[in-house]
Amino acid sequence: MPWCPNCKLKYRDNVTTCIKCGTNLITDEPKDNKKDDSIVQSEPCILVSNASQLDATMICALLEDAKIPFFIKDRGSGGYLKIYMGFTVYGQDIYVDRICYADAKELLDFYNNTNIEPFDLEQDTSIEDADISEQYEEDTKSLPLKRSTVARIIILGNIFIAVAVYVLIQLVKTGWFNE
Repeated sequence: MPWCPNCKLKYRDNVTTCIKCGTNLITDEPKDNKKDDSIVQSEPCILVSNASQLDATMICALLEDAKIPFFIKDRGSGGYLKIYMGFTVYGQDIYVDRICYADAKELLDFYNNTNIEPFDLEQDTSIEDADISEQYEEDTKSLPLKRSTVARIIILGNIFIAVAVYVLIQLVKTGWFNE
């Protein structure tokens, strides 16, 4: 079967030139037996086993930020549970390539040893926060007035519709539309 060496398109037997580029077609089969040396075989190794979905998500985010390739494998029948219930109780294993294992382990150790103190709102108030809270209180005071105005408009609208329907019914009863 003839094919174009430039476009790599195959043609019927009676065609001699490529429609796209005009090159003469070759009848020899293309040689795709060359092995691509740029593809490296990966050797996955387990970085950590997590019971917590939150920890797994945090570790995956850290690995993504560090551009370390990884994949997650659910333990046991956790994959089925995750599909059915949205989470797994068996935990997950996070795998990285053996080449990146040292960097990933260092990042994981840093994550596990970092102590983040909880933020205390009582101690860290500032003048700007006080201004914001005063503005919030002023805005919320006017809300009941706005809600009552909307309620009044809705009630008046319902009364108007009821009166209009009543008038139309009376006009139909008196035969005003038939004349």
